[in-house]
Amino acid sequence: MNEDLRTLNSHSIKSSSKVLCVASKSNDPSKPNETSLKAGRQISEAILNAAVSTMKGSLASAIRNFISQSSEGMENRHKEHLTLTELVMKQIDTLDLVEIGRDDTRLRTRRKEAICYAQQLLDELDTAFTSHQD
Repeated sequence: MNEDLRTLNSHSIKSSSKVLCVASKSNDPSKPNETSLKAGRQISEAILNAAVSTMKGSLASAIRNFISQSSEGMENRHKEHLTLTELVMKQIDTLDLVEIGRDDTRLRTRRKEAICYAQQLLDELDTAFTSHQD
């Protein structure tokens, strides 16, 4: 009986009848199967890889350029500092979205390293900005 909305009476089952219910583990949404776990890991790893690639690529390059610039045009420099800080924070937010299972220590370690790298970028950015203000 795959018709969830029909009552037992509509199937000619009397009120005093015994009913046997059969369940399957594969259909239990609270216990995902191995295929869905693997797919979840792959998605998490893809998100992590994209965030790391962005930080180590274009974002790190933009921060290096910011650090090497002179302190002329402080208003523009302040705006650029805020923009770069916001971009790094968005990557941290992305890393926070990565779902990691309890037993996946490799992915957990990679996410931790990525967040530490993002923090390092923020520290370098802040140091360069404050040192040019003096």
